[in-house]
Amino acid sequence: MIQASESVSPSLSWNKFHPVVGRTLKVALETAFPPHSMDLDFAEVPEGVDRSQLLFSSGSTMKVYHPAFADGDVSKKDQGITMFVPWVDEETAQYHRLVFRRDPKSSARIAFARFGEKEPFMFELGRPYINLDFESKTDSFVPVYARIDEPGKPRVYLVIYAKSVASDEADREASLADVVLVLAKTVNEDEVPDHLR
Repeated sequence: MIQASESVSPSLSWNKFHPVVGRTLKVALETAFPPHSMDLDFAEVPEGVDRSQLLFSSGSTMKVYHPAFADGDVSKKDQGITMFVPWVDEETAQYHRLVFRRDPKSSARIAFARFGEKEPFMFELGRPYINLDFESKTDSFVPVYARIDEPGKPRVYLVIYAKSVASDEADREASLADVVLVLAKTVNEDEVPDHLR
């Protein structure tokens, strides 16, 4: 479903979140590590980048966020790709996940669903994040469908695919990937799970 040859933005964005649907819905790639399990090398991080955007530390984990070549915004086109570039050694990583963020200022209602599941899931009141496992518990990311209802705008349905792309299988076994591709694509209502309609 995802073609690595698709065009993406020529410049690397060091923001934590990258657009899927304008400001309404964004995505980040997060990797969690045991606390104090690694020394971060900020040599790759350009001057002027807010390093607090790249890290979050709590007592039980240290979370690292990855930059991306981002052309994934489907607010004005049918399809977009965000290509995340992991920037740290991931040997001690506990898990990886895609973090979807709803703009707290937006009045849009966003629901998600997957084939094989019985119920849709949504952002909880006061919590603008949804975390989905990315190739930590399973070998592949199960595509997720989204329904976006924004006042005064037509309803939008999306499918979101994600996959890691390594240069060879040995690399894939050693770490997450060389890059992680996230493809967002608008779809028709009849292509989404029944419980999302």
